Amino acid sequence: GDITTLSPLFADPTALKAAITSGEGYDWYYASANDRQARTRTPINDGAAGKPWVYRFKDLKSWWENQHYERFDGIESATPTAWVPGAKSIWFTELGAPAIDKGANQPNLFPDEKSSAAGMPYFSNGGRDDEAQLNFLEAHFEHWADVANNPVHAQTGKRMVDEGSIYLWAWDARPFPAFPKENSAWGDGNNWLTGHWLNGRMSNVALRDLIDEVFAEHGPTEVDTSAVSGSIGGFALFGPTTAREALDTILAFFRIDAHEAGEVLAFSSLNQALPSPASIEAFALSETGAERVETVEAKRQFTPELGLQFRDPLRDYKVVVARSDGGDDKGGIETLDLAVVLDPAEAQARVRLYRNAIQDERQTIRFATGIADISITVGDRVVLDGDSPAYRVTRITDTHARQIEAVRARAPTSIPRRAVLENDATLLQPNAGPPHVVLLDLPTLPSETATTGLRMAAWSKPWKALTAYSSASGSGFAPRFDLAEPALLGSLTTALPVGGTGLIDTRHKITVKLLEGSLQSISDLQLFSGANACAVKSASGEWEVLQFRTATEIAPDIWELSDLLRGQLGTSDAAAAGSAVGAEFVLLDSTVRTCGLTMSEAENGLDWKIGPSSVALNTTLFHALSSGPANRALLSNAPVHLGLKKLENGDCSFGFVRTGRADADTWDNPEIPLPELTENYRLRILDGADVVKRE
Repeated sequence: GDITTLSPLFADPTALKAAITSGEGYDWYYASANDRQARTRTPINDGAAGKPWVYRFKDLKSWWENQHYERFDGIESATPTAWVPGAKSIWFTELGAPAIDKGANQPNLFPDEKSSAAGMPYFSNGGRDDEAQLNFLEAHFEHWADVANNPVHAQTGKRMVDEGSIYLWAWDARPFPAFPKENSAWGDGNNWLTGHWLNGRMSNVALRDLIDEVFAEHGPTEVDTSAVSGSIGGFALFGPTTAREALDTILAFFRIDAHEAGEVLAFSSLNQALPSPASIEAFALSETGAERVETVEAKRQFTPELGLQFRDPLRDYKVVVARSDGGDDKGGIETLDLAVVLDPAEAQARVRLYRNAIQDERQTIRFATGIADISITVGDRVVLDGDSPAYRVTRITDTHARQIEAVRARAPTSIPRRAVLENDATLLQPNAGPPHVVLLDLPTLPSETATTGLRMAAWSKPWKALTAYSSASGSGFAPRFDLAEPALLGSLTTALPVGGTGLIDTRHKITVKLLEGSLQSISDLQLFSGANACAVKSASGEWEVLQFRTATEIAPDIWELSDLLRGQLGTSDAAAAGSAVGAEFVLLDSTVRTCGLTMSEAENGLDWKIGPSSVALNTTLFHALSSGPANRALLSNAPVHLGLKKLENGDCSFGFVRTGRADADTWDNPEIPLPELTENYRLRILDGADVVKRE
């Protein structure tokens, strides 16, 4: 059948290496199919002859280093054959295993029904499993590289197995991915999915090796990944990062737990067969005085459907989305962008598994045990009083007692997985239309030195990396920069009234409908340090920069913002104009990209096209727009505190305090730094009818 399940970690490379010279075909055998089902094992022996290796089909070493004697009716000949022990090395002309669940159980079997070796390995569920093939080959290469397993003959000086003559089965001359995709040309494409082919799988990496490599790059943490299962076709990192930032999403999605084990950071896959949970029957009072506290997150905090964004190797590594089929769509869909290469069938199964795990882990528990009870460690599974559900320990804090936090941990779940070459109907091509793009002509931010303040913010769902192309003439567009993350965009659902500057406005509030994401409240110190800065398009067409201290979600994706600091960074003119319902809202964080214009480009404007980085420029997936002159960052800020004094001769003396764009908040100098070489102001004298009398 083509309906299969995700398998637990059934055979790690260490176990597979041990099985090369032990187990079935070496120590024992199954006398019948019934014995195999019942695990009734018959030892391999040779009676009085004392040469059990004669019947061990896996005992290459004994066959290679001993003389051979023919047997007639069970009686050994007195004269050996012409075989000279160790005379030549053994060659492996076909070493391999199918990429199928439990493929190492019978590595010679093949999925093609027309083959004489057709069939599935013992106890296999028939699902594709690239890791089974990877583990099998890794175990053999490591085993035969060890001189203890692959000795040099004392007389002939030859290695038992010639490592240079280990030939893998199979590499196909047909180019990947034309094979297996082109079924019109070849009829065996579906066999590739669970067959012996290395094409399209040679570059796969085990998740345990990925974790080891990331920590090797960052060092010097010692890690243990021996209990990690799973493999991927590739993984991308964008720019400098920490080991935790690089692995957080990978660990969460593939259900890999990390915890300290002495001096070692240990990792283990959660979706595998686990030992029976420990039962805790003696409790201490926690810091709150309660014996145990159970909590369940509110249902509205759980997204019923998840989408996984990944790259499909059979679609030229294009980004596709696998959905979890959460059922009730009222909670929306949350998309997880995972920069990995995956088999679509595995992606489909794992996103469902991940969604179920999130649902389970909404249920948490806190309890305490005696400080002397050190038998429980992070990562262990426990039950309380012997009759509760199983929990997985996530945190332990030692105070007057051992304060333990745990999440619900059900048994590993088998999720249907379809192993057919055709892509599942729930795999979607993302970005059916162009992204939503906003250009903002803003003042220079305090942390910047740029002289032009044009910025770009973009959003699409599901998100994928975008590239911005620019042109000064409407043709010959050239790539300008990439947008790696979606910006937090929205629009006002209530008007923003005319506002002043310099004081926190506790009277007025605004509400914003976000396209996606969330906002958060901050402290006064964070507010005065520039946090929660956003831009709102004013009625005059200029962008007002303001900050908010308090953010409250009052409805799904509707946020009420209060305690406002208006007209920041010299945008008091935009604050004085106010903003209407529907005005664009942009959170000014690291996702908003500075366009980096030259002075000429800022004066004359540019044409832009923004679309997915993985597709050609001239497609319907690109958003086209133009930027006019962008000079807001060059304008002086408006002066303040206008004063009028009438002189004795009847003249009027006007005065004001200028404001600066950079380093203007210092209290150490009587005058703020002068951003320009000269100061020139234009004054207009108006009459009561706003007619200019003098200038």
